Amino acid sequence: MYRMIITMVFFSLLSGCAVNRALGPIPTDPNEFKLPIGSLKTIYPEIDVYDRDNLIVGYCTPITQLTKLWGEPNEIRTVWFQVPVIVVPIALAVTIVDGVAIGGIVATGIVYGMYPKQPQHYIWTKGNYEIDTYVSTEIDCAYEPRIWYWQWKQVVSP
Repeated sequence: MYRMIITMVFFSLLSGCAVNRALGPIPTDPNEFKLPIGSLKTIYPEIDVYDRDNLIVGYCTPITQLTKLWGEPNEIRTVWFQVPVIVVPIALAVTIVDGVAIGGIVATGIVYGMYPKQPQHYIWTKGNYEIDTYVSTEIDCAYEPRIWYWQWKQVVSP
């Protein structure tokens, strides 16, 4: 139990080491979104930087950088499952180990403080693509909503 608390404190202190990264060049011209994905990745290597399959931890790239270029997304979906999945097991584990409910409440408060907002999917429809961008808000990036990863799905054949 104490190892878990020490680990949480350790990772909280490391949050200042998060990698801040400006969003590099990405397509903005409507005609570019009609190109095949291979061509887009060649012209804009930034697409691969945030690709879901290439990313383990993510960068602290504010989502506002993307909305400035593409405007507001066509759809925003909230992921209601993540914060409870993180908070509930920790609350139960601490409560069971301590045998006192207050330990679970404290641990829940700490974890919820680290992840205060449910993640969201910002979804843009651009030309032949649907771009689903996973946006997370947590202590690692000073609570600024950031681009965790994106998936480019071709919805129309070129």
